[in-house]
Amino acid sequence: MRNFQIHIKISEELYIVYKCVVRSISDIAFEFLHMLISTVIEGAHHQRYFSKYLLSLTDIEESKNNIIRFYDDLALKTIK
Repeated sequence: MRNFQIHIKISEELYIVYKCVVRSISDIAFEFLHMLISTVIEGAHHQRYFSKYLLSLTDIEESKNNIIRFYDDLALKTIK
């Protein structure tokens, strides 16, 4: 049981910055904003990984900032 408690504490500490980012951005009034923000952050990370190792799962083009453009568009259309 002690190892499990240590694991939970370490996991919580690893996500402190992540939680702060989501919390600070979520001050905007939107019903599912926490889910939207965490989805954008995680999705962007996945797309970067895909752009290196699984090209068929992404639409990345060199020097076009497609990840940023995609998630900006997604977030803005979602909160309108």
